[in-house]
Amino acid sequence: KSNPKKNNRNKGGKLKKKNSSQFRKSVKSTKKSHASRSSKQTKSTKNGCSRQTSEFCPTEKASSLKLLYNQVENFKKQLKRAQNQADIILKKQKKKDNFQKDAAIITDVVGGNLTNPTCSAKSRSASSAASTGSTLSGCSASIAASCETITINSTLTGTCSDTMTAFETKVTACKSSGTCTCWTEAFAMKSDITKCSAVNEAASVKTKKKTCLTAFSSCKKAQDSAVEYTSTCPTLTSSATTMATASTTKSAKRRNIVEKFLARNLIRRGQNNILA
Repeated sequence: KSNPKKNNRNKGGKLKKKNSSQFRKSVKSTKKSHASRSSKQTKSTKNGCSRQTSEFCPTEKASSLKLLYNQVENFKKQLKRAQNQADIILKKQKKKDNFQKDAAIITDVVGGNLTNPTCSAKSRSASSAASTGSTLSGCSASIAASCETITINSTLTGTCSDTMTAFETKVTACKSSGTCTCWTEAFAMKSDITKCSAVNEAASVKTKKKTCLTAFSSCKKAQDSAVEYTSTCPTLTSSATTMATASTTKSAKRRNIVEKFLARNLIRRGQNNILA
């Protein structure tokens, strides 16, 4: 008969040996895994930058994008604004002689002499009409002086604009490739970008535009007032009065009316000179 106690001891010994063998295999497997991982990391480092170092560069990327959305975008907006305002000034300058016909009409309305005006309505109207005539007579000179042609700084429109365009192209390429080398090259352009600023140029052109519009607005107001005096100062026929009163501040219609009125007055004045 077998001894139960002895059998139990034999079974226990076998289990201990089996567990010990499995443990040793597990330790060896873990060591091999660590060694393999370490070897791969070493090879990766020897071949160049590790994946984390070459593809993950938040500082260069963030700094480059900040340059794009701040300095570059602001520069483009400021330069565009300055160019648009310079165009407005040029357009006003080209209209500087548009008020000469109105000045001639007012001069004729008050008797041909702005320094000694007459008006059939009342003396105050004569004085006001003469003042309006003087303003209109001086519009060519005042607008020419206040609306001088502006040339935007050539460095801003040339070298700086090219630099901004090149940087935008570079950032677009970096967004596509995603490599740290690209972002580092983009960030290296910072010194050239920060040298370019259109702030002062934009502010200067804005001030000049304001001066120009003030002068032009003064002439437009005088032009609008001239319509009133063509109907109140001279002694007109009923048809002429109706024609002048029906005029509006719309430049095309007003000019058509006052030019016809001026032509009629000049013809009448010529006939009076012949009779005399």
